[in-house]
Amino acid sequence: MNTNDFVKRGSFFEAEIDGVKINISDAAMSDETLQLAEKVLLVYPQKIMAIAEFVSQDEWIANTYNLTKEEIAEKINKPDILMFEGGGQLSYCKNEIDCNRILVVEFGGVLEEIYEIGMDG
Repeated sequence: MNTNDFVKRGSFFEAEIDGVKINISDAAMSDETLQLAEKVLLVYPQKIMAIAEFVSQDEWIANTYNLTKEEIAEKINKPDILMFEGGGQLSYCKNEIDCNRILVVEFGGVLEEIYEIGMDG
C-alpha cells in the first residue's frame, strides 16, 4: 500500500482495498500510517472475534440487541477504516445489527487494543 493507492477528498486521502474503504487525514498521512493501515487490513480477519467479543460486552448493546459474539461477528460485515497516528476507527456502516445505526470501534496499534465502541445514528 502506498500513497498512489489513495485519492485526495477534502482533508482526507481515500482508498478502497479488498472492498474496505480506508481514510487517512492529511495530518496523519505518512509512511508509518500507511504501514499501520496495511497491517490492520492483514490482521483484521484474525481479530474479528476479539472485536465481536468487545462489542458483545458493551452493556447497552448487550441489553438492546441480546446477541452472542458469534452473531455479532456475522452481522457487522466489512468496516470502513479511518486511520489516525498509532490507531484508528472501524465504522460498520452496513452492519446487520441495526441498519439505522453505524457501529463504531476505536482501536490502537494493529488492532491490539480496543478502546471504545458506540452506535451512531
